[in-house]
Amino acid sequence: MRTQQIHKAVAKECLAIGSDSRKYILSAYTAYCIALKHDGKDVPLWTEGGAIKGVHREIEKLRKNLVP
Repeated sequence: MRTQQIHKAVAKECLAIGSDSRKYILSAYTAYCIALKHDGKDVPLWTEGGAIKGVHREIEKLRKNLVP
Protein backbone atom coordinates (compact mmCIF):
# COMPACT_ATOMS: atom_id res chain seq x y z
CA MET A 1 0.00 0.00 0.00
CA ARG A 2 1.45 3.37 -0.99
CA THR A 3 1.26 6.39 1.28
CA GLN A 4 -0.48 8.43 -1.42
CA GLN A 5 -3.31 5.89 -1.49
CA ILE A 6 -3.68 6.20 2.26
CA HIS A 7 -3.62 10.01 2.04
CA LYS A 8 -6.35 9.94 -0.61
CA ALA A 9 -8.57 7.57 1.38
CA VAL A 10 -8.25 9.64 4.56
CA ALA A 11 -8.85 12.87 2.59
CA LYS A 12 -12.10 11.46 1.19
CA GLU A 13 -13.19 10.53 4.70
CA CYS A 14 -12.31 14.02 5.99
CA LEU A 15 -14.41 15.63 3.26
CA ALA A 16 -17.31 13.29 3.96
CA ILE A 17 -17.20 14.06 7.70
CA GLY A 18 -16.46 17.75 7.15
CA SER A 19 -13.43 17.86 9.42
CA ASP A 20 -9.84 18.41 8.40
CA SER A 21 -8.42 19.09 11.84
CA ARG A 22 -5.03 17.73 12.80
CA LYS A 23 -6.55 15.55 15.53
CA TYR A 24 -9.11 13.99 13.19
CA ILE A 25 -6.58 13.35 10.41
CA LEU A 26 -4.18 11.58 12.78
CA SER A 27 -6.98 9.52 14.30
CA ALA A 28 -8.35 8.47 10.90
CA TYR A 29 -4.86 7.82 9.49
CA THR A 30 -3.91 5.63 12.44
CA ALA A 31 -7.18 3.68 12.27
CA TYR A 32 -6.77 3.19 8.52
CA CYS A 33 -3.20 1.88 8.92
CA ILE A 34 -4.21 -0.48 11.73
CA ALA A 35 -7.05 -1.86 9.60
CA LEU A 36 -4.68 -2.41 6.69
CA LYS A 37 -2.20 -4.25 8.92
CA HIS A 38 -4.98 -6.48 10.25
CA ASP A 39 -5.83 -7.31 6.62
CA GLY A 40 -2.23 -8.40 6.08
CA LYS A 41 -1.14 -5.41 3.99
CA ASP A 42 2.27 -3.78 4.25
CA VAL A 43 1.98 -0.23 5.57
CA PRO A 44 4.90 2.15 5.00
CA LEU A 45 6.39 4.09 7.88
CA TRP A 46 4.88 7.54 8.34
CA THR A 47 5.25 10.63 10.49
CA GLU A 48 2.59 12.94 11.86
CA GLY A 49 3.79 15.87 9.78
CA GLY A 50 3.96 13.85 6.60
CA ALA A 51 0.51 12.40 7.13
CA ILE A 52 -1.07 15.79 7.79
CA LYS A 53 0.63 17.46 4.82
CA GLY A 54 -0.23 14.57 2.49
CA VAL A 55 -3.87 14.47 3.53
CA HIS A 56 -4.25 18.25 3.24
CA ARG A 57 -2.69 18.11 -0.25
CA GLU A 58 -5.19 15.43 -1.29
CA ILE A 59 -8.08 17.39 0.22
CA GLU A 60 -7.12 20.40 -1.89
CA LYS A 61 -6.94 18.24 -5.03
CA LEU A 62 -10.38 16.78 -4.31
CA ARG A 63 -11.87 20.22 -3.62
CA LYS A 64 -10.53 21.52 -6.95
CA ASN A 65 -12.22 18.63 -8.74
CA LEU A 66 -15.55 19.28 -6.98
CA VAL A 67 -15.73 23.01 -7.74
CA PRO A 68 -16.78 23.73 -11.36
